[in-house]
Amino acid sequence: MKLNRIFLALLIWGFFAGTSLAVVEGDPEKIGGWVLAYEHDASGNAIDGNINRLEKAFAAGGDFRIGVDDEVLFNCTRVTRSSSTPTRFGCTYETLNLINANPPLLSYGDLRTDGEAQLNRTNLYTGANEGETNTQAGAKWYVRVR
Repeated sequence: MKLNRIFLALLIWGFFAGTSLAVVEGDPEKIGGWVLAYEHDASGNAIDGNINRLEKAFAAGGDFRIGVDDEVLFNCTRVTRSSSTPTRFGCTYETLNLINANPPLLSYGDLRTDGEAQLNRTNLYTGANEGETNTQAGAKWYVRVR
């Protein structure tokens, strides 16, 4: 019962805060006008697209998603641009793991165009920090400008 109340509270919070906790499935280029703007490997080297596309979408206030491992897409809840390195962008995203984790976890991830990735996990029962992972990751950056 406690888990259901926490889950319901998080869904309501996410809805009213305009924050998506959901992982999106399917080809983003066929869902609602998303286009691949940039792709990089784990070292931050460009594979496809152009960083200028991210700059234009950022300046226009566009929406961002990142694709990791060609299977998982995350909605960026916050996108940042480095003041010291203008071609470096960061995407903050959130995931909710109620099925495979004991205790259930709320995870906050940050992934940058230079390949730096960080994931922080929070216990939904206690609010305690359950750890942090720092790694390198490749990603596809999708944008949608309204």
